Amino acid sequence: PPAADEPGEGGGEAEEDAWQKEGWRHRMSIMRQSSRALDRTLGVWFQNIQQGMVKLPRFQRFEAWDRGRITSFLNTSINNLPVGVTLALDVAGREKFASRYIATAHPISSSTVTQHLLDGQQRLTAFLYSVRALSGAAPI
Repeated sequence: PPAADEPGEGGGEAEEDAWQKEGWRHRMSIMRQSSRALDRTLGVWFQNIQQGMVKLPRFQRFEAWDRGRITSFLNTSINNLPVGVTLALDVAGREKFASRYIATAHPISSSTVTQHLLDGQQRLTAFLYSVRALSGAAPI
């Protein structure tokens, strides 16, 4: 027997068309609900990380960029070019994964965690390290 989400046998083209339209609506509904794009500046990321609102799931690797990659990233930022995307999982109430703070973050407070950073750690770590180095809080 066909699965509940598949058209039945012998239903003809009308049933097939209705099933395809309904399936498309369902897939589009899921896509609208599950993701959204935000335009967030590095300054806002810095503030959220310093307040302890953003953490890394424990399964993320540690920082790995060398001085050359960090320099390239900073040149990109200074020249006001796009620095790439980040992917964050909203954490509503209870964290979904065991987590840790970004290595260079040193949060000034421990606010409620609102996001787990899934992609973009190397860029944000490079940015945080550079800000701390310029302020004299970390060696260059």
